Formats: sequence, C-alpha cells, structure tokens
Amino acid sequence: MILMFVRNCLDWIQDTFHWVLLKLKDTLAKIALTVFVLIILLWLSIFLYGVFYFAYVPPASYIKPIHLEFRVCENGIGMCSYPTANISLLKQGQDEVFMKGQSYKIIFDIEIPESPTNKQLEQKQLISTEFFSNYFDDAYNPAVGAVIQVQSMKIELYTSVLKIYATFSGIRYFMFHWPLLSSIVGITMNMAFLSFVALLSWYHCIGSNQKDNTDPSWSDRGTSNLAERRQNVRQMLERERQREGSV
Repeated sequence: MILMFVRNCLDWIQDTFHWVLLKLKDTLAKIALTVFVLIILLWLSIFLYGVFYFAYVPPASYIKPIHLEFRVCENGIGMCSYPTANISLLKQGQDEVFMKGQSYKIIFDIEIPESPTNKQLEQKQLISTEFFSNYFDDAYNPAVGAVIQVQSMKIELYTSVLKIYATFSGIRYFMFHWPLLSSIVGITMNMAFLSFVALLSWYHCIGSNQKDNTDPSWSDRGTSNLAERRQNVRQMLERERQREGSV
C-alpha cells in the first residue's frame, strides 16, 4: 500500500512537471510568434508609408541649367537673333514632369557679367523672372519641355537657370514640412489597420480549427490524467487515515 502511494505521488509530480513544462513552452511559443508578427507588421507599415510618400509627394524643386543659343551676325560681331533654348524637362526614366493636381511656381534666373553694354542697359547682375506663380499641368496634354527666349540682342549673358518649385498644400504640405510627425501618424495608422486585419484572420483560423477538431487535445488528456491521479492520492490518504483510526 505504501509503495503504491509513493508511486502515485511520484507519478503525480511527474505529470505536474510535464503539464507545467507544456504550458511554459506553449506560452513562450505564443510570445515569440506575437513578437515576430508585430515586427513583420511594423516593417510592412513603414514600407507602405514610404511607397505612399514617394508616390503622393513630388520633388519640392527642379533646377535645370539653360544654355541659350543665338545666331552671330555675318560680320562675326554681335547677335543677330534672340538668345533661345529649346529644352526637355524630362529626366532619364521619367514619362512626366509635373504631378497632376499639383501647383508649381516657375522662375527663370539670368546672371549677367559686369560689362559696359549691361551697364548702359542698367541691368543688375541677377535677373529673376517669374513665369508662373500657380501653374497646373494639363492632364490630357502634359508638358515635357519648354522654349525660352530672351528678347534682347544687346544684353550679354553669363548663365541662366530654370527653377521649378512645388507649392504644397493640404496633406502634401503636412507630409513635406513635418516628415517625422507625419511618418509617425502614417505608420501608426498602417500598423493599426494591419493589426486589425491580422487579428480578424487569426480569430477566423482559430475558430475554424476549434470547430473542426472534435478530439481532445494532448493537454486536455494530460489535465484529466493529472486530476485522476490527484483523486487516487486523496482516496489512498483517506483509506490510510481510516485504517489508522480503526487500529
């Protein structure tokens, strides 16, 4: 009787240890899986925000040096035509210059040297001409180039530059001028949405597995065996007490 009691106690301790170990492994596996999923969702949220930013917010500025050309007079001295440049605004790999629905400011800067001719014209060293202050590109006929002409054959030019600035407003203004705050807000919103979708998918999968699985799990069997051994130990202790009382 005593040997059976000791064996049941040892079996109960062993079953308890295995049950605790099983629960610990299950808990650690769930924690590891949760951390892994959160990391994946975070990187996916950052990626989606980056894709949206570069697709929605155009470059803030576009600066292109302009090389003006003119026809020299037959005697080889002076200009006989207006300085003109026919330029392409497209960069390599681009198919459009201006983003649809975005406002732009277009400025043409001319730098002129200090010369007697320019002093007679009372020109400054830098001339800045604003072509457009609120330019919107035509979505059906987008601009890909420009023809620039300086209508003076007496002015002497040094360099010229075409400057295009995007004037942001609304969400674009917020995303461009406050990139850190906007990225935190955008990534958090993406994270919340993706987490909601992941939780719904997880709940759906777990619910389907629980409905389809009608057999008791190993942990359930272990729990029932543990309870059964506890009951056997209690019954043996009770019989031992009754036997001592009768003696």
